[in-house]
Amino acid sequence: MKKINLNITKDNIKNGERTNPGKCPIANSVMDTVKNVIYVSILPQEATIKVKTGKKIEAFRGKLPEKAFNFIRNFDDGLRVNPFNLTLELNKLDKKIAEIV
Repeated sequence: MKKINLNITKDNIKNGERTNPGKCPIANSVMDTVKNVIYVSILPQEATIKVKTGKKIEAFRGKLPEKAFNFIRNFDDGLRVNPFNLTLELNKLDKKIAEIV
């Protein structure tokens, strides 16, 4: 299990795109926080990221906490949202699954 502590900032929110799993504020924070990210998808109930180190690509997926779900729903609905902190708990995906994600 990999834990990632995220700080979703005003800039992450300002630069976020509604209904875009790869450019929402939480995805922006992942890109700011995790080195060598080549793919990020934040859906209301799960997060998926891929990290490339040299020639090696690893993929991780995990369930989003309820506060992240509520944040995404409000952001996508055009409601005002505020910066917050979040810990993602991600499980490493099998290599074969990582290739198709």
